[in-house]
Amino acid sequence: MRRVLIGSLLAAPAWAAPPAADVAIKQREAAAPVVAVTVDWAAARAAAAPGLPEKLRPAVDAIALPVLLPRDAALLAGARVVAGPGWYAASMDAGGAQVTLHAFGRAHLRPDLLAEQKAAGFGTGAPRISRTEGIVSLAFERFGVAYTLDVECQAPLTDPRCTDGLFIMGVLDDLAVLGGRP
Repeated sequence: MRRVLIGSLLAAPAWAAPPAADVAIKQREAAAPVVAVTVDWAAARAAAAPGLPEKLRPAVDAIALPVLLPRDAALLAGARVVAGPGWYAASMDAGGAQVTLHAFGRAHLRPDLLAEQKAAGFGTGAPRISRTEGIVSLAFERFGVAYTLDVECQAPLTDPRCTDGLFIMGVLDDLAVLGGRP
């Protein structure tokens, strides 16, 4: 087994040039202007809910985006929130699984990508679920902001939270605006 692995590494070294398609995508991304999204604060305020633990309030109140977090007290108990200009991330322990939520208040203006997504049936506002390397991800938009919810399990092949979409959809349904500011 090791010989195969070593042979594979030698045949395709990590420093090998990426495929031309990946290079073209990165070039289009680099050329696309980055803009701040328009946040629908009226809708965010209407969806606001109580339940933010006091220990998170200082971090959450400083974020200039609607802060979505699950209302589940067990997830919020050990939550950690970090933020920067135009983004925030929350990390929560779910006992054998890590739940992470990212929000992005900036977007690359990519009409070419938007056309591709619409042709593939995306762009309808519906959440999009995917699995990569044992991590279940759910991308969605609310209030004009792009969010990504990830669930990473210690046992990704056997833990139902990572083998089907029920757990992550339950977390999505439990999300509420627990803070943020214009």
